[in-house]
Amino acid sequence: MLIVNSNAVILSLKPPFVYVYFTTQQIISARTFKVFRKQSDIIEEIAEIDSQSNVNVYSAEDRSSQVFSRYTPCYYQVQVVETGETTDWFSWDTMYRVFEFDILDRNEQIFHYDMGSPLFLHTERTDLTNVRCPNCWDITKQMSMGNCSLCMDTGRQKPYLDPVAFYAEFGQTSRVLEYNLVEAEIGQKMITTSGLPKLKPGDIVHEPFKHELWLVENVNCIGRDTAPVLQQATVSLVQKPSIKYNYLVIEDSDMEDLLADMNEVNNERRF
Repeated sequence: MLIVNSNAVILSLKPPFVYVYFTTQQIISARTFKVFRKQSDIIEEIAEIDSQSNVNVYSAEDRSSQVFSRYTPCYYQVQVVETGETTDWFSWDTMYRVFEFDILDRNEQIFHYDMGSPLFLHTERTDLTNVRCPNCWDITKQMSMGNCSLCMDTGRQKPYLDPVAFYAEFGQTSRVLEYNLVEAEIGQKMITTSGLPKLKPGDIVHEPFKHELWLVENVNCIGRDTAPVLQQATVSLVQKPSIKYNYLVIEDSDMEDLLADMNEVNNERRF
């Protein structure tokens, strides 16, 4: 089996954003992958990806407006074009029920317009394959040799998913503390937000325009563990010498474009 791991992660409800990624057993060349989505027996191709040298981890984005329109799960499949090999159908990491979708939608409106500010999340990629970086991983010492642009010194290929914008209350204000879900220590801040994107320890939050990165330390949520509708997290500042600042900081123009897309969708559904 060439493909040994495949996942689909919901990063945003509106605008829709599902991040699909998969891992190959070994580094290959001259292969093409197709990613398909199935919903209510309708199958569509969403991406075609060519293999790359020194890469085991590949990704595709599903931003179709129909992804969450029917409140039914989407399933994904990856096909190796040259051999015909396919993965089993796999679905989202989170399964929300209809009323939970409605609660999420309301919470996102509140944080967007009434009490939040924009942030960007780099979700840490976690799966069982844990593919080691071919550029810097020392087999003998079992560690990264450092200063690596491919893995950002984590020793793992593609350690973070592409950034996604979200709105949250950020800081130790009285309104945050009223939730009383977690306690922040000196040098930490609190993030209170809706249930999506899901936060977890190890994720990196980018504070726009200040160009500061924050490491998620602890997360508590309201709702089911697998389908939160409200989250509160403590984060600590990533020190500036970190190599992560070279690759995870988003340019101002790119941030403005991402926020413009998000604001357009939210304005349409508000009015």
